[in-house]
Amino acid sequence: MCDLALLYRAHHLMLSQQRELAELMTREQGKPLKAAMNEVKVRR
Repeated sequence: MCDLALLYRAHHLMLSQQRELAELMTREQGKPLKAAMNEVKVRR
């Protein structure tokens, strides 16, 4: 798999699991869920 395809796949996975990633950040870092959701959206 070429680098671009790999990055696109990772991007797609992050977008499809935004809520789960935000909940994980909330549990691990103690961030409010809303702040974690915003951070996941910004990093895409």
